[in-house]
Amino acid sequence: FPSHDRAVIAITFYLFQQQDFLKLDVYCEKGNDRSIQIAQSLGFQFEQVLQQFTMNLTTKNTNDVFVFSRINVENLPQISWSFL
Repeated sequence: FPSHDRAVIAITFYLFQQQDFLKLDVYCEKGNDRSIQIAQSLGFQFEQVLQQFTMNLTTKNTNDVFVFSRINVENLPQISWSFL
C-alpha cells in the first residue's frame, strides 16, 4: 500500500482499537479524487454530500464535500505498524 493508504489504515485501527471510536468519518472535498479513492478503496462507505460546505476565503467560491464512514475495522487490510 502507498504511504497515504498505510497512514489511513494505521489511524483507523488506532482510533477503533485504542480510542474506542464507534464511527469514523472522512470528509473529502469534491475534486480531491485521490482522497476519495483512498476512502473508497479502504472500505469507507459513502454517506452523503454536504453541498457548499467549504469556502475558499480568497475567491469566495464554495465547494461540496463528500462524507465517507466506517463503523469498524472489519475487512480493513492488515499492515505492520507500531506507535512510539
